[in-house]
Amino acid sequence: MTRVTPRRGSRKGSFLLWSSANIGTTKNDLRLREAVRDVVRDGGGHPRDHPRIPQARDLPARLGAVFRWRTEATVAGLLSTATVQVAAWTNGLTAAMAVVGVALACMGTPYVRREIVGQAVAVIVRHRFQGLAKRTSMRTEKGRLPLVLRMSVEGASVLLLLGLRSGLSLELLEDYAAEIRTACLAQAVVFYRHPANGGLVTMEVVQPWGL
Repeated sequence: MTRVTPRRGSRKGSFLLWSSANIGTTKNDLRLREAVRDVVRDGGGHPRDHPRIPQARDLPARLGAVFRWRTEATVAGLLSTATVQVAAWTNGLTAAMAVVGVALACMGTPYVRREIVGQAVAVIVRHRFQGLAKRTSMRTEKGRLPLVLRMSVEGASVLLLLGLRSGLSLELLEDYAAEIRTACLAQAVVFYRHPANGGLVTMEVVQPWGL
């Protein structure tokens, strides 16, 4: 897949994008790259008939599930700790009012609201991507899923830094680009290969969920 829309307000030198050489500069460049990619895919690219791979259900898989929910667990833990602490200092009603007040203040501030919505969309994209990997054969022969090492919001795109285990490849991910785009309600999905580490890939999800 190739980029179909520029990233609004993107920060230069992003940790998750290593080179601008992969980005087309004109509409003709984009059309040409799209046509070449389609020819390669139709003329013997990575096959669509992937074998059925059972899900891993051992201890590493359970630890991976805990790792996937790390953001939600951290936010829930911080909110619970802060609420309990305020309730200990005052009372439960005051603590509840404080939580509601902070939430309203955050949603009433445009910059904070955009950051919260962006991070929430990024978390949804991560879960939708890994949920798709669980339902398909986008995993290793032992059932291991791609690792999402880091995520960030760049303008109208969500960037996921993926760690590929042995048995996974960029070509396998690209073969599921259409399914990823549909799962995330995105405009496009773009992959960037690390220039020196074959186990690292950045996946850019363009305008997911109306971001």
